[in-house]
Amino acid sequence: MAKIVFDNGIKTYDIEDEKGNLRGQISFNPADINMFKRYEAVEKAVEDAYTVFAEADRANADYLKLFEETDTNVKNKINEFFDDMNASNVIFGSQHVFNMHNGKTLLERFMTMIMPVIKADFKEEYVKSQERIEKYTEQVSE
Repeated sequence: MAKIVFDNGIKTYDIEDEKGNLRGQISFNPADINMFKRYEAVEKAVEDAYTVFAEADRANADYLKLFEETDTNVKNKINEFFDDMNASNVIFGSQHVFNMHNGKTLLERFMTMIMPVIKADFKEEYVKSQERIEKYTEQVSE
């Protein structure tokens, strides 16, 4: 059987807790232009969750169900963001994405750590691309 193997740009990252314990790995392409659009979906899910929390009747028995639904929704968007259906499991485990510690949610603490990695990798790939493009455009302009 024939086989085609190509480099799709996917990188694998170890996810560790603050004590250095490996929680697992997530794999994604940090230079995927579509990540920007998918990140907007994460932001929208977070905004929607805060709206739900603000408008919810805390006396209602369904209040806990709302917490569960918002957690599931945001985790699904995180999985889509990374294009890795196991990402939220590795990152959050069974914890709620809005669990607070030192005044920040679990989601916020993770995104604060991962976004600089994504931005740096994206910039590196952009620079490589520009160098390659300039090599060809210089030939045309001569």
